[in-house]
Amino acid sequence: MRKKNYIPAITITIIFAAAILLCLPNTRDYLNSVISAQAIPAPKDACQTTKTTTFIRSYRVKEKSDAYSIIQAKNGEYVITGHTINPGELCGYSMFWIKADGNGNKEWSKLYNNCSSDGYAITQLTDGNYVAAGEISGEFITDEEQLKLEAQGDGLVVKINSKGNPIWTRTISRESRDTPAKLIPTKDGGFVMSGMTGALVGQPDVADVMHIMFLGNFNANGETNWLKEIDADVQHEIKFAEQTKDEGYILIGNIKLVDENNQNVPALVKLNKNGEYEWATGLESVPLEIPNLTIGPDGKSVKVGIPNKMHVPFGTFFTAEQTSDGGYIALGNFYSSSLAADEITNLTKNAGKELNFVAVKVDDKGRFVWTRTLKLKKYLEDSVIEKTKDGGYIIMGNALAIDDQQLGQRIKTYDEMMNEYYKKYPIMSQETPASKKEMEKIADTIENTNAPFEAKNIILVKTDADFKYQWGKKIGITKNLRGYSIIQAADSGYAIAGTWHTGIKRKSLGSWIETTEAMILKLDANGNLGNNNGLIADFTDTESADIGSYIVANNLNSPKLLQSYPMDNIVRKIKVGDKKGVNTVVSAAKTYNVQFCSITAKNDTAGNVTVTKTRPQMKYEETKEIEATSKKGKTINDELMPVLKKVFNGEVKLWDDFSGGWVAYRFKRLVTKDDINKISAALITIGYKIDSNANGDFTATKIGTTLNFHFYLGDTNTGHLDVNY
Repeated sequence: MRKKNYIPAITITIIFAAAILLCLPNTRDYLNSVISAQAIPAPKDACQTTKTTTFIRSYRVKEKSDAYSIIQAKNGEYVITGHTINPGELCGYSMFWIKADGNGNKEWSKLYNNCSSDGYAITQLTDGNYVAAGEISGEFITDEEQLKLEAQGDGLVVKINSKGNPIWTRTISRESRDTPAKLIPTKDGGFVMSGMTGALVGQPDVADVMHIMFLGNFNANGETNWLKEIDADVQHEIKFAEQTKDEGYILIGNIKLVDENNQNVPALVKLNKNGEYEWATGLESVPLEIPNLTIGPDGKSVKVGIPNKMHVPFGTFFTAEQTSDGGYIALGNFYSSSLAADEITNLTKNAGKELNFVAVKVDDKGRFVWTRTLKLKKYLEDSVIEKTKDGGYIIMGNALAIDDQQLGQRIKTYDEMMNEYYKKYPIMSQETPASKKEMEKIADTIENTNAPFEAKNIILVKTDADFKYQWGKKIGITKNLRGYSIIQAADSGYAIAGTWHTGIKRKSLGSWIETTEAMILKLDANGNLGNNNGLIADFTDTESADIGSYIVANNLNSPKLLQSYPMDNIVRKIKVGDKKGVNTVVSAAKTYNVQFCSITAKNDTAGNVTVTKTRPQMKYEETKEIEATSKKGKTINDELMPVLKKVFNGEVKLWDDFSGGWVAYRFKRLVTKDDINKISAALITIGYKIDSNANGDFTATKIGTTLNFHFYLGDTNTGHLDVNY
């Protein structure tokens, strides 16, 4: 399914980056500044009471169904879209849309049973009708067109009336894979659609690995007003734009630095109402500097040139919003781009166990304000972040219901079962009714044992406007369910579209198939159900941190940032039928009064100027200071440390003492030639003779001692001195 592959790809990216950056400076302050969110309850500024209705209802279309998008209509009803399939049939997924009243009772269910379509987005237009968008493969494509395709999948857009029947249908596509992700109604009765498309390379059937984002404006009949493209981060495939108060757009894109080898930098990008560029703010870590050294004609001297910069993303950003104060915020997943060895160990240890979210706030002109992380001690898949009415944010994702997987013990048990089986029925022996029955029994045991460990729960975390923890919920507990889309309802509660696992299973070709149903889950403003049924528990295991010292958020521009992107917009005809099916009442509708509290943004960074740390500062703060322990090292350190402290204002650490021949120091800033002159002059006053070379290094000698000083002037990522003896 479309939404189940992206977050694991991010984990791979993080671990790969960690391995590359093993020896680079890290964000030590980030780790040290971590504060347990559960230890500091959020203050309550303003509370109100409102009437709310909660429920969980699921709707069977075919045997397996998933809902990927939800809206609340103007009359309080809910509409969802997704896809459905009957495993074992010669028919792929088919798109559906379902409408339910405010209590979750189904009003109609429609199925476009073409075996090659998916529903990913839905909205209501100003005329009261709906527009659903998704992806369709193969349909409407001629054999000649098929030969030119570089990837499978066209954008599918359907306008639907109040009864669920199509008014018109269009495909919007090029020769790439085109996947709509978000629909926004416009005041003129039309809509804006954004999503992902593939970069065309001019060859058929080429793997569509480079993705770009498209943003299009359409009238009420689905005709194109304009379409634009912008580079997007391939690590999180699905991206979309949000509309701003001035009817413009805010989104996440990639800025190509044409003067720096076309390196890409993720950026928060503001467009006007016509999709034209206004400004962009980069979202990157402090760049790594690659030494630029040239050997002199003598073969010994080294000329230090201007270092080359390697730009490193600050995180993987997937959505942007306008904030209540008129500014903007970029939201996504965070990973340090400068990891030390102990952090890599910690990352490896916790891989698949936790996920770090990040928010970067800028003002209305794109100028940096603050950035914070919120770490969830649960690993989430399919994560989304949406803005809430009080200016805060709601984070949602799917996590394993049971943390203790006991995988090793289960595998051992299964191996023992299979060993016993093969003792009775050796490999290559003739199958008998008895051996077949026993093998089926083993398969059933494995299925029943594994099932609880494969179940997922929904994790919800509500933050305030400053991206600080407010409350959290774990939904499902012993049940298996998933959420893919969340909105805030008119009563300030939350409505989730997703999948309900019914527990109903059948066996097909030796494998168990479980029936799943498209789900609407409606919570109150505090994330609770009126009829809880043991399905919801608090989730508090989070940590937050301010990391403004580690981001570079500069104004950026690029001549190739935004371009027109013509796509074929073709009217189609489709046949849609009613689909009757079972509806499951997981939690019955309950209407009651609920009190909930909003938290006013404290703007606790107002008046503060955040200074981005340099790489040498990061490396110095990461470094663990040691005491000299070797006899020779202690003698040398006792002589050198007072000199170095004077030159570097006390900001010096001994970090290595190797008894076989050296001591090593780290400084909070880069070493200059003036520093070297001061050090050599100070050594002369205590009896050393200095012999310098053209590279700034020198040898200091006196009776019984020879010291070779190496300052690494070409390395602009750290202030460093090795003294060999």
